[in-house]
Amino acid sequence: AKVGDMVDLLDQWGYTPELSTSRGGRTVTIQLHNCPFLALARTRPDVVCQVHHGLIEGSLEHTGERDISVEVRPFVGPTRCLVKVTTGTPFSTDSAISEGVSR
Repeated sequence: AKVGDMVDLLDQWGYTPELSTSRGGRTVTIQLHNCPFLALARTRPDVVCQVHHGLIEGSLEHTGERDISVEVRPFVGPTRCLVKVTTGTPFSTDSAISEGVSR
């Protein structure tokens, strides 16, 4: 849910995020389209990638998710970057049961 909130923020900020999960939901791969900093990213991807990294990490930390790894890969396509977010926090089976989710 915390990653979903972060993806919603990316969408609100103007990106068109597409995501997929792996490692049992522990890793989320996000394709970022429509970067609002695209012109600058073409000349200074190091700066823009650090901004993306900070926005993603900060939004997750704000929701209480602190045990994360964020990897940003610029320009895996002409106007597309790739972000991998991996969490190390164990999933709570108690909350899954109380929400009616079966495992």
